[in-house]
This record gives sequence, C-alpha cells and structure tokens, in this order.
Amino acid sequence: MLHPPSPISCFRAAYLPISVLLLLLVAACDSGGSTPVPTSQPTNTPVPANPTPSAEQATAGPTQIPTAGAGEFQNPVLRNDFADPFVLKDGNTFYAYATNGSGKNIQEATSTDLVHWTMLSDAMPALPKWAKLGGSYVWAPEVMKIGSKYVMYYTARDKTSDRQCVGVATSDKPDGKFMDTNAQPFVCQSDEGGTIDPSPFRDGDKLYLYFKNDGNCCNKPTYLYVQELAPDGLSLVGEPARLIRNDHAWEGGVVEAPTMWKHEGKYYLFFSANNYSGFDYAVGYATCDSPTGPCEQAADAHAQRRGRHRHEETAHTNPGAILKIPIDLTTGLLPWQARSAMGSAPSRPRVRASRPRMRAEISRRSPARRPRVPRASSIAAA
Repeated sequence: MLHPPSPISCFRAAYLPISVLLLLLVAACDSGGSTPVPTSQPTNTPVPANPTPSAEQATAGPTQIPTAGAGEFQNPVLRNDFADPFVLKDGNTFYAYATNGSGKNIQEATSTDLVHWTMLSDAMPALPKWAKLGGSYVWAPEVMKIGSKYVMYYTARDKTSDRQCVGVATSDKPDGKFMDTNAQPFVCQSDEGGTIDPSPFRDGDKLYLYFKNDGNCCNKPTYLYVQELAPDGLSLVGEPARLIRNDHAWEGGVVEAPTMWKHEGKYYLFFSANNYSGFDYAVGYATCDSPTGPCEQAADAHAQRRGRHRHEETAHTNPGAILKIPIDLTTGLLPWQARSAMGSAPSRPRVRASRPRMRAEISRRSPARRPRVPRASSIAAA
C-alpha cells in the first residue's frame, strides 16, 4: 500500500517487476506521509504549514516538496502535451507515441530507461487522402511489429462521413515515418457514430484488433468490438464481434478503450467507462472465453471507480486516471499519463482476481479538439 504522495512524485526503481498490475496515477515514494499539495498549486510551491503547527514545526518552517535523490527520479518524466501515450519496446529502446500535439500528427519520443525521454519529429507527417486535415483529430496511436514492418493503428477524421475512424499505417522503423496509403479508413462504423480506440492483440499466430464505436458522440450506445486481422495486420478477416456494451449503471454513457490481455491462459478485456472529466470515470474488466468472446463483465468490474474516494490508499491525485499495462519486465517501470504530461511508476501489485490494465477516452468529444484526458499508456514488446 502506498502512502499519500506529493503531486510531483519520486520513486525508487527497485521493485520486483510484476506482469499483473493496476495502479492509479501519480504513484510515488513518500518521505514520511507529508501533506499532499493541491493539484492546482504550482509544483514549486512549498506545502503550507499545518493550521496549528507545533513548536518544532514552527521552527522548521514549511515542508518542502521532496527532490529526487540517488537511485530516484521525479515525475513527470516527459513534461509535454503528450496525450494518450503508447510505448513500444523494440530491442533495448522504448518508443512512445501520442495523440496530435505540438504541430505534429503523431508525437513520438524515445528512451532507454522510461525516465529520460527525447522528443522526435512527427512519426506520421502526412495524413492519408481519406483523412480531414487540421482540427486535432489524430488520436491514440498504437504500434505493433508484424514481420519486418511496424504497423500503426490510429484514429483520424474521415472526410466522407465526418466521423472519427480508424486508419492503419506502416513503417520500416519504429521511429517512422509511418505512411497510410489507403484511399479509405481501415474501420469506420459511420452508422454507429464512427470508430476509435484501436488496440492490436497477438495470440499465438493470430492477430486481432479491438475498437469501439463512437456512439457517445451522438447519443448512441457504445460497444467494444473485436475483429481478426490478416497475418500482415493490414486487412480484416470476417466480421466484427460485439463483446460488451455500456449496460451497467456505473458505466454511464460510454465504454471505451478496449484492451485484451492474456494471463495464465485466461483472457481479460479491460476498458474505461463513464465521464472522463468526472470522479465516476473508472476502469472495468470482463473475462472472455477467447479473444473473440463471449465476454462477461466481472461482478466487481467497477471496483476502481470514484478515484477521489481512493486517494488515501492508492496514492494518486488525478481521479479516474488508470494505468495501462503490460509493464516492462526488465526495468519494473511502466508509463502513465496525468492530463498532458507523462510519468513512470515502479511496478507494484494491485490486482483482484485478474490483472487490470486499460486506456481511457472520454464520454463526449468536442468536434473541434480532442480533450487532454488522463489516458493510459502501455508498454508492448516488438
């Protein structure tokens, strides 16, 4: 159990790596239970003294925010508008990809330790013919190495339907440049509000793509889908299958950000639900018989809801923001996003009967700009 932290966190990166994990954001090592600084307060401002300080406290003055010492680091590790980070481990290097920002369609950064990051140029500088330019519509990329190619699944605005739809792009290198030469979107459920949140999954020699219909854009139900991919990941096989929908009260108007995880021969589907900007934003999970279902939501699937009520025991200050794993088994660290900055956290067990992991989206999107949501991040090996 972690103690309440300061909003700028410092960690010892010496915990044993564990592949089954759920953390809420801004996990930290504590220097003795100091009072958390409100998130609206600048990070370089000292914590106010207690209203009725003791003589010792009065003499010592206000408590200072801890600084990183030997073997420690401070979050955020990437202080940029770097929304929806996904991390690919290729060899000994990590590549982080993110939603559009800083004048780039797909942001990218690289690191060898998940702590020190270098920003790269646009991973996909040119959008395909089917995608609308401008408007901050390029969201949430995920990359998988398939054969000798790096395949990126992402979301962009379809000119024809004026909906968010999923595209696929390829590159010979993990740092780009990715190109989508298709004349139309890869997946576009325009009659269901569009398609977002693509997430590839490999199970043996089979590939699958998970996604959601963007029904919450236009007062429609939202479903999590899966469809098999061809061996090269560049075409679809068969028809999409519905796995779950937003039919539980705690989920509100949306389920989103599907992620499939296989652990000890069992399949777990993790997802986000409810309003991303409120305290009811939460992570849920379902158990599945196979990568294509059927899936059944767990009875305690909403156990991590209402982040404000769990601060004391989970040491996070950003309600509703959930981590997405698998973690990196070599460093024991995993990345996360708090609003628009990215951090790293030591991997520590926080599970129920399975292993949680997810990304988060939003309950209703602005037509002009993607919100900077507390989306999760993942480390995936190439």
